[in-house]
Amino acid sequence: MKKLLPLFFLGLFSKTTWSQIIPNAAGVLFVKKGSTGNGSSWTNAVGELSDALKAANGSATIQQVWVAAGVYLPGYKYPDNNQPATPGDRENTFSISRSYKVYGHFAGTEQTTTERQLNNPAFSTVLSGDFNNNDRITSASTDISFAQVDENAYTVLTISASMQYELDGFTITGGNCPANLPPGAGMKINFNARSVLSNLRITTNISAREGAAIHTNSGRLIMFNCFIANNHSAQNGGGMYCINFTEASINNTVFARNFGVEGAALYSKNGNISLINCTLVEKNGPSVFNAI
Repeated sequence: MKKLLPLFFLGLFSKTTWSQIIPNAAGVLFVKKGSTGNGSSWTNAVGELSDALKAANGSATIQQVWVAAGVYLPGYKYPDNNQPATPGDRENTFSISRSYKVYGHFAGTEQTTTERQLNNPAFSTVLSGDFNNNDRITSASTDISFAQVDENAYTVLTISASMQYELDGFTITGGNCPANLPPGAGMKINFNARSVLSNLRITTNISAREGAAIHTNSGRLIMFNCFIANNHSAQNGGGMYCINFTEASINNTVFARNFGVEGAALYSKNGNISLINCTLVEKNGPSVFNAI
């Protein structure tokens, strides 16, 4: 049966193609929802984050990507090089495959990252896998259930192997990973990546595999000032699943109401995990934090 796409897909991508995108002299690329520029300033911003990341993945001149408030949907399959835009495809994912920094939560006028009002929800920058914007989340005392998620992206954000990057100031939501695909619904961090994650909210992702919010495979992870909540895994690690000697330092981060068979908040298999000033508040399952 032919699937009709919602009308808002008609405006999903700007008229600026990714190949025309250029940063400013300092290597900063600007993104503002609905803009049609080449990314060289806030007033000439790229309109879609997918286009900006595709350009950044292929250009060493782009050192940082600054993203203004709004809801952004993934527009390309992984890897995004040489891929045409495919609006609404469940295989679409935001991808970072080169070493650079990505900052969100801008009003769209700032000249430095320190000017951001990170505690002001009006400037939330949302990476969403919910293409139809119709997810229904029901939260009970012992579980959380999801409805109308059959069209959601399998993985919202995919990180390539063996590279270093920073991600700061985003909400990641709406991933729905099935059992027949590699795990990770909110974020999938591949082999040996070096991750610095800060000021993130990773919420309401669902996975039939491990790691509904974050799945990381080996590598090193530094996380601080994050909020991981209301994610559901049918297996282990509703909040986070770390495997294959992942080294993780997690600081000032809250895990709340994540669900999984074991390690509802955090499950580590053959990893080295350090928790500093963190809060883990979960109600289900035999364990909140499981390390083996």
